[in-house]
Amino acid sequence: MSVITLILVERDNIANSILVHTPLPAPPQGGLQLRIDSFGLTTNNVTYAALGNAYKAFPVDNLSSKLTPSHSPRYFDFFPVDASVPDAARYGTIPVWGLATGFFPLASHIVLVPGAELTDAFFDVDRPQLPAGHMIYNKVSGGVPNLHDPFHSPTHEPHMLLLRPLFFTSYLLADKLIDEKLYTAKTVVITSASSKTSLCLAFVLKRAGIPTIGLTSASSIAWLADTNAYTELLPYDALGSAPPPGDVVLVDVAGNQAVVADVGRWAGEGLKKELSVGMTHWESRAKVGAGSAEVFFAPAQLNKKQAEMGVLALGAVMGKAFAETLGSADEWVEVERVEGEEGVLRVWRELVAGKAAPRKGLVLTL
Repeated sequence: MSVITLILVERDNIANSILVHTPLPAPPQGGLQLRIDSFGLTTNNVTYAALGNAYKAFPVDNLSSKLTPSHSPRYFDFFPVDASVPDAARYGTIPVWGLATGFFPLASHIVLVPGAELTDAFFDVDRPQLPAGHMIYNKVSGGVPNLHDPFHSPTHEPHMLLLRPLFFTSYLLADKLIDEKLYTAKTVVITSASSKTSLCLAFVLKRAGIPTIGLTSASSIAWLADTNAYTELLPYDALGSAPPPGDVVLVDVAGNQAVVADVGRWAGEGLKKELSVGMTHWESRAKVGAGSAEVFFAPAQLNKKQAEMGVLALGAVMGKAFAETLGSADEWVEVERVEGEEGVLRVWRELVAGKAAPRKGLVLTL
């Protein structure tokens, strides 16, 4: 019997992970059985896992009129653990982005049932456990080659796997900051500056002429300076002695409340707004949206811009911006390919433990 190989994490402690094999079901009538050839793994996936149990995570004013906090899905809801796994309720499945292209479990195979909207460019997958506002996660791109997808780049597929989902968040966040006129600030401060989400955001803001200050560990300063993504870089331990930055908006990708507190003391009255985006420092996290932070919710900004511009027009603009980012990606992302069950499990554990080199781009196959 064919099996699905996948990695599961404990819902209450994502540092504990296991490798399991479950039966590969035959696809139902009209369904598809896909082999996941490769997928990217970044600290963004650690955020998915860290928020795996989070519910009602997003405040009402962050959501479109069709969504409420009770409609916010848990990331572990996307791919429920098969009941054949012993103690299944203890574990969650980590979502990843992979080829065949879409939002997949960290696994070797998946069975999908296309919904009513089926074209040669994409199809939607029916996931009744998710609210309507999250249908972006149900879309699977199709086509060989995928000429209809403005975000697909056959010549940059490894970088596309790593950056595409992150770029969506980064672009829409930059767009929100511009819409809000930086909340009267002049500069954007970004934590976890070495993360790929932060780098994508910095590049988009740079092209818009917006100054940025990247906060990172001292060991990452040199290589980040070579990327030319940020206007200025500061190590975390310099915040106590650095001169005040003036009026700033904080984009917190780290999710480390100690760092946020340090930024608050450093910026003082100049801190005009705090947006919470990720949890690269998941082990130091506090409650999601704790304090004065607003949790940035990308689908809400996407809905807003699609209503303003139209779906095709927005896709073309974002696709062009993504192509510009991909064009330089090989200069700041060093792709590392890992194949096999034990190798993938090792990489995941290193990533959760914060031991993965930020410059590495991990492209994996189970």
